[in-house]
Amino acid sequence: MKKAKWLFFVCWLLAAIAGCAETAPMPEEGLYTIGVQSSSRMFNITKCVLQVRDGQMTAVITLSGDGYGYVYAGTAQEAADAPLDTWIPYVEDWGGAYTYALPIRALDEGIAVAAHSKRYEKWYDRTLVFHSSTLAPYDAMAPEGVYTGVIVSDEAALDGRECILTAKEGEMTLETSDGLRIGLASLDKRLPLNGSGWIMVPTGSLKKRIVGAADGVYRAEVTTDSSLLRFKSCMLRVKGGAMTAILTAKNNNFDYLYVGTAADASKDETGWIPAIPDVEGAYAYVLEIPSLDNEIRIATHSGKKKMWYDRRIFIDSYSLIREGEKRP
Repeated sequence: MKKAKWLFFVCWLLAAIAGCAETAPMPEEGLYTIGVQSSSRMFNITKCVLQVRDGQMTAVITLSGDGYGYVYAGTAQEAADAPLDTWIPYVEDWGGAYTYALPIRALDEGIAVAAHSKRYEKWYDRTLVFHSSTLAPYDAMAPEGVYTGVIVSDEAALDGRECILTAKEGEMTLETSDGLRIGLASLDKRLPLNGSGWIMVPTGSLKKRIVGAADGVYRAEVTTDSSLLRFKSCMLRVKGGAMTAILTAKNNNFDYLYVGTAADASKDETGWIPAIPDVEGAYAYVLEIPSLDNEIRIATHSGKKKMWYDRRIFIDSYSLIREGEKRP
């Protein structure tokens, strides 16, 4: 009799606890950052952006590594049995990190996710909890540069149209061929248009737009993302659309440059660009430039430390001055 009463009390207590645990309500439509708890240290999430749209939630998670080729909204067994087109592949973000757009049903509760190891070709079970208490509004900005993109809108005249998006000094501007020009506060977010409809530019539609110059020789301004890499001059030669820059450094810290990532540079010695001392002994580098007005990923090699470092440079088309001319 006492055992039966004890079992009844335990069952009542568990039911009461379950009844008190309420699922967090779905946030209003928009973009948010959110904290995520992972059941595995091997599945380390460094960032998560929550997209809420049309009553659905999608978590775009960024992982610390590149070991997983796919994820799946379900268990490892379900993923193994599921068609390939239901697997969620990685997409590299602006910095080359792996991201996955994962549909989720609720916040504040454990969600089964499977991750497919590229190395072992095997699915692994993971559990993720998206904590509603950490939600914060988020604006998605493109890195400084010029892009082509596709408009999504509830206005038929705009929906599906191509546009040019320029990101500069923390602001984004959208332009169309018929003269429409508006500022965008965020990508991936429905923004009011003329007080009635809405307009959106998805991040996934953006592609870097090649910006060139007429044939000739120019002086140009170069900015970088590192105080350790500074250039005192840039000479740009353009011929037949191909652009070659001669960059002269302010210091002699790096014996090689490479157009690409540090990881790629370490495997591709044929692409190393050696430092060439000029008449004053300053290191100069000759490299092909794919585009103006867009960030260019390069790697710098420290001869002292025998290491490659990821860097970014930017050549502004508005700074170009033909050789022999004076800046107005």
